[in-house]
Amino acid sequence: MPLGIKHCYSEKFVSYKEDKEKLKPPHLSLTPFERVVNPTWRFHWVLNSPNNVLPVEFPEFPHKINLWGQNLKKCSLIIAEMAALGLGLEKDAFTRKIVNGDFYVSPTGIDLRKSEPGKLLTAFHRDLDLLTIHGRSRYLGLYAWLNTG
Repeated sequence: MPLGIKHCYSEKFVSYKEDKEKLKPPHLSLTPFERVVNPTWRFHWVLNSPNNVLPVEFPEFPHKINLWGQNLKKCSLIIAEMAALGLGLEKDAFTRKIVNGDFYVSPTGIDLRKSEPGKLLTAFHRDLDLLTIHGRSRYLGLYAWLNTG
């Protein structure tokens, strides 16, 4: 994943048509089947990496993003330990494999002045990580589905 800014409207949402067809009311995905352009802006950052792109307009960004990211990382490691225990594994079954890996923090934003009511802001998607931690949703519409629909 390239580090630094990913500009809005620079990629299309993936359709996941087959997955969405499995969903039943009231859990239907509102994401259209056709691929539409993603209006979100994102800044990719790897915790404490010397290769990160520094935003010159925001000199305190490295400190703030690393602090935020470290807190998310701590939560992720605790959740991984809880999952291991819940599965009857050793407490560190997952954490010992991921603790020294890269931890990406990618804050997302959107310029609502360039949007309109009812416009799709983000879409049905999958994350490819062992764990993905989101901040609390400030708006309606953040849902998680099981792979069974």
